[in-house]
Amino acid sequence: MNDLLKSRNIKFMVAIYPDEMQVSPNQFESLVARFALNRGDYNLNLAEDLLGSFLQSKQIPYLDLLGQFRTKEQKRDLYLFRNTHWNKAGNELAAEMLFEYLIKQPYDFNSSKQNPQGYFSEGPGSSPGDGLRSHASRLSLRSSTTGGTER
Repeated sequence: MNDLLKSRNIKFMVAIYPDEMQVSPNQFESLVARFALNRGDYNLNLAEDLLGSFLQSKQIPYLDLLGQFRTKEQKRDLYLFRNTHWNKAGNELAAEMLFEYLIKQPYDFNSSKQNPQGYFSEGPGSSPGDGLRSHASRLSLRSSTTGGTER
């Protein structure tokens, strides 16, 4: 995919999304207890470690959400009850992390060569990142209107 996108002058980036079992110690411990598993047999960072190592070897930029999700999950639930999908708080955290990551990238979202459709473009008198902020805001509004029961 990276080669295809490079051939079209599009920058490829990857976001690594964590599973609830990796984020919530209570969920994982209940699974271990329920099925009498040996906790030592499981490396909850394995997927991120393998994928991160591969992406680094290919010089593909990526954002791993696991650490922040683990930290924030201690203060509030980020997943829907009995569902592996994020709740509103999880969607907002991912959006914030992705936004912060993208605005720090050395990439010109306004270049007509790299961005012929003008996505994330700023208007006259605006600050760098304003177009992306506006787009992120619209996405956040959209995600907050999705259904699902929160814990």
